[in-house]
Amino acid sequence: MVDISWTPPSRGWVKLNLDGASNGNPGLAGAGGVLRDEAGQWISGFVAKIGEASAVLAELWAFYYGLELAWKAGCRTVMIESDSQLAIHLIHDRQDAVHPGAEPRIA
Repeated sequence: MVDISWTPPSRGWVKLNLDGASNGNPGLAGAGGVLRDEAGQWISGFVAKIGEASAVLAELWAFYYGLELAWKAGCRTVMIESDSQLAIHLIHDRQDAVHPGAEPRIA
């Protein structure tokens, strides 16, 4: 049995949980996410059909769409949770040129 739980963000913050997936690598891909407040109340969410993409590119699109959603909802203090260490690394270290499909889309 695996215990699954959600940890809320700090007071005054919102949390963006997101994921991207590809059926193949590359293959048909999509992304989705949910934005919740510190009480766990749903603020907004999204799903996106990406088309043909690698798994990491789908994850990067999830970040893009999720942050766009948070911004449009007026959220400026956002904690992001993702299961993709590579996508986090690419964004955090700004090494978008490492992935050939990421450079034109992530600035």
